[in-house]
Amino acid sequence: MKGKRKAIRDMYVGMVGAGLWMVAQWMRGAYGEGNVRNGIIESAWASMSALRFEISIAVAAVAMLMLYIGLRSMTKALKVTVRRAGYEAKRAVRIFDTGASLGCVTFLFSHGSMCVIPMLYKFLFNTSLMSADIINVVESIYYYVALPMWISLILANVLVSLSFVYLVLMGDVRVPKLMIIMNPLVFMGLGELLKLTGVYYLVDFAAASVALGYLVMLGCGVSHTNRMPSVKKKRTNR
Repeated sequence: MKGKRKAIRDMYVGMVGAGLWMVAQWMRGAYGEGNVRNGIIESAWASMSALRFEISIAVAAVAMLMLYIGLRSMTKALKVTVRRAGYEAKRAVRIFDTGASLGCVTFLFSHGSMCVIPMLYKFLFNTSLMSADIINVVESIYYYVALPMWISLILANVLVSLSFVYLVLMGDVRVPKLMIIMNPLVFMGLGELLKLTGVYYLVDFAAASVALGYLVMLGCGVSHTNRMPSVKKKRTNR
């Protein structure tokens, strides 16, 4: 593969980006012990600093740029791999590319929205509004953005994950078949299961489960690209 070293380096950049995304997710959604949820309202919001959410948005913005670099590089490596493959493999790579591009935009939008909601709650909490009125306003605003946000989030993860699983099973991603579980959709489901435990540190960890899914999937991309043959430079006779 031409530019193999650069492709691998870019995927490492994407993995660092996924790691920063995990940090941003924990800053936003790790509430600690004693948090109680009432609808979409978290009791921990009242004691959390607004600066924490602001930093979380900034970190997520940098993380998405880095993640996009890594996913684009992985897509290019997959395109080289399936260059002589059938139509189905090429279509799977196009689906992967679409899901990855949609995801990077959607993830930043959803992360920002989920940070603004508690900031709005904190702002209203310091006004003369009654608690019931505050909850009503915050929930109303949340539900305006919830449907498009969650549809695009789930769609992006489904497109990326299912196309990745297909390419692994067909041997187009040169990693062991067991690695089909290393995708965002599986980790998203794992995160939901951890939330059901009610154990606060597992619930907090689950906040970054999707980001972890992208990190390990990019790791598979690095492993695959390492196995690709390098293009040797031709020597010119003087």
